[in-house]
Amino acid sequence: MPADSIIRLRKGTSQQWSIVNPILSSGEPGYDTTNGIIKVGDGTTRWNQLSGHKHLVAEIEDFNSKVAQLLPVTNIVGGANISVVANGTEFSIGVSGQLGLTTEQVDDRVSSLLVAGSGINLNYDDDSNAITISVSGLSSTLKIGNGSADVISYSTNETLNVVGSGKTSVNYNDATNTITIGSPQTAIEEYNTTSNFPATGDSSILYIATDTGQIYKWDGAFYYEAGPRGASTGFHGTQHKTDGTDPIPLAEYIVPQLTSNVNNLAHDNKDVLYLSSDANNRELTGLLAPTFSCIKLLVNISPTNTIVIDNQSTNSDPANRFLSYTGSDYYLLPGQSLSVLYSTDTMRWRIL
Repeated sequence: MPADSIIRLRKGTSQQWSIVNPILSSGEPGYDTTNGIIKVGDGTTRWNQLSGHKHLVAEIEDFNSKVAQLLPVTNIVGGANISVVANGTEFSIGVSGQLGLTTEQVDDRVSSLLVAGSGINLNYDDDSNAITISVSGLSSTLKIGNGSADVISYSTNETLNVVGSGKTSVNYNDATNTITIGSPQTAIEEYNTTSNFPATGDSSILYIATDTGQIYKWDGAFYYEAGPRGASTGFHGTQHKTDGTDPIPLAEYIVPQLTSNVNNLAHDNKDVLYLSSDANNRELTGLLAPTFSCIKLLVNISPTNTIVIDNQSTNSDPANRFLSYTGSDYYLLPGQSLSVLYSTDTMRWRIL
């Protein structure tokens, strides 16, 4: 507003204003001396409809005195990390430290975000502000899988196990807290009977026939028993019986009928071999050799046909051949039996 502008102030009692009820020009003030009310016109609204502000002189003076009593500011105190500085009639508020969550609040928040997975325990000690992660369950075993059936597990008794293929050995060094994966270890495969074993075995694997509970190994040619069944190590005793009082059963095998001369006969590592032929004088030139000394009984169950046990026949491999003390072939007549002893020294089946 220019300095030389003149503001006209219209005033009157409350009754006068109410009776006249004028329209004040836009920006023109009017003062009600009865109630101490100031109204400013807008050029269209009459006095009685205008809003106003009450400004009694006594109240203004009282407000000024009360405001004056607040200055200078001396009774405002800053909270944690807040500073308050007074300067005459002014004061300033500043930050004296870092604002944000306290350590306790951070600890509580982190604890609330952690969720224990399967087999894991989480324990938050609010007093010591420590979070402990441990393995749950009675076995106290932590298992680490690779997405398949193979699992590496670590127990509180400091034992590492590999479950699954059994192809890998694992060693845990407690002193250095290191895990070493070593060379393949022997695996075990189970079958209902030896007849279900693979046609060609694996020498690094143990095979169990669940019908007898006996363990077998593959020697490159056939399966042989990896250990004795009973008290006698020379024969097959009753499984798990070791007091020597049990009978000694013999494992029997019916050989498929000989329809031609047979070399290197497979015998399923049985003790008694029942032989038969479709014609007279079929020749048997050898049996697959085991890796240990043993005795087998050959029985001719043919009703009429003789089977010839050849002496040192070159049709069979050297270690599988028969050796006769007489140097002649042996004729196994129908209904007769013949014992042969395999000697690992001579690598021959000796005819007894």
